[in-house]
Amino acid sequence: MTSLSIRTEKEIIEELDRLAKLQNLDRTSIVKKILKRGIEEEKLELAIALYLKGQTIGRSADISQCNFWDLLDELKKRGIMKHFDLDAEKEIILDTIAKDDQNLRKRILEMK
Repeated sequence: MTSLSIRTEKEIIEELDRLAKLQNLDRTSIVKKILKRGIEEEKLELAIALYLKGQTIGRSADISQCNFWDLLDELKKRGIMKHFDLDAEKEIILDTIAKDDQNLRKRILEMK
């Protein structure tokens, strides 16, 4: 494992310690947990930004290393699905959910 050293305000350290204590964790563990969650949220925001700039959902998910289904759910929650282009996304959908099901592949390809 690699170490990371940062400087921050005293209030942030106090809040980290408070959160750690509430969860019976040490400071290092709570920082790791928050960093991991923050990285996932940042990737999701990046994926949405890329999608809004014209990338397909699949490409946005790939670039940001975001889970395709999480991205799709978040776009729905935010009411962004109006930008959804079924034709542009069919290949991603086919590869994701209908990989080995020829009947489902046919039905998806027939969708309008």
